[in-house]
Amino acid sequence: MFWRILRKSLTTRKNHFAVAVIAVTMGALLVAATCTISLNIKDKISRELRAYGPNLSILPITDAIGRENGAVFASKGYLMQQDANSIIGDPDILHMSLVLEGSINVNNQMVSVKGVKFEDAKQIHPWWKLTGGIPENNNVVIGQEIAKKFNLSLNQPIVLSGNKTTLDAKVAGIIETGGDEDSQILLDLDTAQNLLGAIGKVSRIDISVLSTNVAVENKGLELEKKVPGSRAKVVQQVAHAEKQLLGKIQALMYFVTLGVLVVSLLSIAGTMTTTVLQRRKEIGTMKAIGASNKEIAKLFLAEATVFGVIGGLLGLLLGYGLAQVIGITVFSTSVVLPIIVVPLTIGCACIVTWIASSKPVLQAVSVEPAITLRGE
Repeated sequence: MFWRILRKSLTTRKNHFAVAVIAVTMGALLVAATCTISLNIKDKISRELRAYGPNLSILPITDAIGRENGAVFASKGYLMQQDANSIIGDPDILHMSLVLEGSINVNNQMVSVKGVKFEDAKQIHPWWKLTGGIPENNNVVIGQEIAKKFNLSLNQPIVLSGNKTTLDAKVAGIIETGGDEDSQILLDLDTAQNLLGAIGKVSRIDISVLSTNVAVENKGLELEKKVPGSRAKVVQQVAHAEKQLLGKIQALMYFVTLGVLVVSLLSIAGTMTTTVLQRRKEIGTMKAIGASNKEIAKLFLAEATVFGVIGGLLGLLLGYGLAQVIGITVFSTSVVLPIIVVPLTIGCACIVTWIASSKPVLQAVSVEPAITLRGE
């Protein structure tokens, strides 16, 4: 009897049924889309935020202080390139750039020089603006301030005097970064090592860590153990900005979802309240022939559950489709449906529907059959 009444109630009130299901579907749609995007795109967002630059540097523990013939001297600390190569392939590292820094003589003036692998450096510093091309052989890239200072342009010769060697080169490119590189000369790492007399050595390792899988600080401690004589330094401005932005994006997504769920709740509550008012005589008749308050409440909650399950399933399908569209158009990647999203979406849909139905159910069980059947 109960299931017959429930089926009759749903089939004879198709308009109310449709309105309630649509309201639940809208809320469930955003729950499914938000959770799917959040679980799939968090790594993608982190990769996009790596355009800020490296968020971790591996440096020598300290510069060595020594004495020779009564004089105090300081020797620059280095890391061994072979030790740095041991962390290549780490799954949490998106990009890595080995850097060797020093000073050389240009026209009897000391100039800061930086040795890098240019392809690696461009990946980890995507905002670098290079006029010209990546240098080949022993050619160099100069910062825009160096170009102005020595009145140099593309393809002009430049002579670099290092510790023990001299390099005859040409200007392959002029770089503008807004940073220290504007006042530096950039060389290929191998060339810089030869020029500075630091074969097989680097000054630091710049790293872009994907912070979705591991905290940057923890990854730094892990890498310290892999690179002897090193210490990790988190680039706090970049790491903090990344963490904040990622948190704000997720908070915005959840806030919008919560807003739609509230609207859905109010819509369902209005629909259920209207249904109760229209069915007062039916409820009174049921009570008059022996239906208890528990059975009346059970009937309306069963209707609400049907709305929640159907709306949840429709929202799940539409939400996954919406997440797929957003993933492809915004993040240029497809998404998969995490299994956890299925019970989460349907569960949220049912919970919202039950909450929205609580007041109408109380109204239904409070109906007095004698008064209602008299038409009062």
